[in-house]
Amino acid sequence: MSSEGHPLDGASDPPSEEVPRLDMLSFENEQERSPEPQQLPEWLRLLELLREQEQEQEQERERLMQLLQRYFQALGTAVPYIGLLLFPLCCSSFMLFLLETWSMVTAVNEITRGFLFLGTNGVVIHQLASVNSFTFEKRNLLSFGEAFSMSLPPMVHISMILLSLALNFVLLFRVYPGIQCVLLLLCILMPLYYFAELAHKAAGIAVNLGRSYKMPLIWFSTLGGLGIFLIGGSMVLLIVFLSWLYARRRGLEFQGIRVNGDAIIGAMNA
Repeated sequence: MSSEGHPLDGASDPPSEEVPRLDMLSFENEQERSPEPQQLPEWLRLLELLREQEQEQEQERERLMQLLQRYFQALGTAVPYIGLLLFPLCCSSFMLFLLETWSMVTAVNEITRGFLFLGTNGVVIHQLASVNSFTFEKRNLLSFGEAFSMSLPPMVHISMILLSLALNFVLLFRVYPGIQCVLLLLCILMPLYYFAELAHKAAGIAVNLGRSYKMPLIWFSTLGGLGIFLIGGSMVLLIVFLSWLYARRRGLEFQGIRVNGDAIIGAMNA
């Protein structure tokens, strides 16, 4: 104690405590409130990516199916009206066109018929021989786009098979029944071999056409080939019919085509 009654400086002051700074407190509170996010394992991130890709593919398939549905609805709405408008005009003319075409085809001489028969089946057999070069991706399930791009060559080949069978029936209509049996059997053997190889290569592969419907790839390719055959045949028939109708209205005469088989074979061998 001093003489004036005041305590000494050392005895009067309490022990000083360290006052924390405000910026340190705020930093610690932020660390407590926002912990660092934990990184996901590698396999879990890959699984999330796969799920996102599957969702995108599913959305793409749904958009494609909706687009096709709208297209066919519009086509189905327009075709009947067009047919009703053209039916009275084209019905009698189209039947006459079919009769004249059938009579012209059946009246073809033997040389031209044989040349067409050999040429058509030769081209088809040459194309079908490429079945051994087909390679399908070994996956259990394919999307619509993947299956279409993968099976487009088989679709074209199947449409060629159907077209050749129809032409063979027309070309061999007036041939002796025994010769018909032999030639048609020879024409069927190669397509059967083609379908057998195609079914073997596409075994176990299906096409996802919806949420719960799956179609084998071989049937998908066959139906696609049938569709190409019907669309292509209808377009060719329509074009020939319109040209025939135009020529008939103008009074033009139709002419045949003379084919020199020896000259063509000589040019191919040269």
